[in-house]
Amino acid sequence: MSLFTTLICRQGQDTPARLIAIQLAAVSVVIIVAGLFYGSAWQAASTALTALLATIVATLSGKRRLNQAGQSARLLYPLLLAWLIQLPLQLFAGNWAWWGLLLPLLSSLPLLLLPNRAGNFRRQWGYSGPALVATVSAARVEPSLDGQVAITLATDTSAPEWQPSAPAADASVDWQSLVQAGLTQLKARWQLASAAAVVLLLVIVLLSLFANRSPQDSAEVTEAPNVAVAAAAADPVGSALPDVDSEVTLPDSFSLALAGNSLLIRWPADPAPHGELWSQLSGVGERSCAEVVFNNGNRYRPITVTVAGDDIYSAYFSALDTADLVYDVAMRGNFQLCGYRFSLKGTMAPLQAEAAFAKYTVK
Repeated sequence: MSLFTTLICRQGQDTPARLIAIQLAAVSVVIIVAGLFYGSAWQAASTALTALLATIVATLSGKRRLNQAGQSARLLYPLLLAWLIQLPLQLFAGNWAWWGLLLPLLSSLPLLLLPNRAGNFRRQWGYSGPALVATVSAARVEPSLDGQVAITLATDTSAPEWQPSAPAADASVDWQSLVQAGLTQLKARWQLASAAAVVLLLVIVLLSLFANRSPQDSAEVTEAPNVAVAAAAADPVGSALPDVDSEVTLPDSFSLALAGNSLLIRWPADPAPHGELWSQLSGVGERSCAEVVFNNGNRYRPITVTVAGDDIYSAYFSALDTADLVYDVAMRGNFQLCGYRFSLKGTMAPLQAEAAFAKYTVK
């Protein structure tokens, strides 16, 4: 019997410990994949695909848990919905997607507390079912009369073999009995559920802090403050906020501004020495500001990035990129610039409300 076979089985049974272990493993895999592709154009797509595969495995585990508890498949709907929500969250919610990963764990807690009503069959890795091979004990070697060696497999008979049972009726659910049984089980298993929730919460908090870190905090860009200080000493054009013709503020704490036909992306960020942070002309400065990257892979290079005023970052782009940039801000899911990730959810309406930008939202 392979572990993979038990993960995709629908007719077997899972113990509560196996259920929560699979949910935690599925969430952990999503987090690991997001971390591996963090900052790349493939992050959202790869994480969403991983979440889809995790949805299949985790939902089947919930189904097997209900088989063991002898309960209706309707109780699986909250867990299934919690995993399906991960797909749009990973694609469009930005850093809030980390917190959405708590939903599957919380939705699995009611299944964790269900009592076992389907019999105590022999298990392996917390699983019992058709994928479990009947003879899994060690082989016993015995000599035969003709001098040959006979190998006999000893079968563990401490528990009966799994037998298929009639599926539970979906017509009604005895909620009162389930609540009473759940409270009883909670007294015995609250340590497991609490520990799992606390561990996952800590992991998500740490990753959220990591995802929102300032680029100046990264070891690989330690030269950036020195570059910014030198630029500020020269009093470049970025030492003061430029005059703009029109500006629109968008939901994720950033704005688009037009100075003539040139586009600026502005956002408040961590304190930094005022002046030029990056220059395309010299190629000197904070390398993470060298281009803005959208989740579909589109990239644009700012001419310069400056810090001025109340630590307002401003990225100046060529007028040749204005139409494509505004269109991508309206249509894409997110973009990254200078180490910051911005969600583009809800940007279409504000852009269309400003005449200067509305003409760029369609092609």
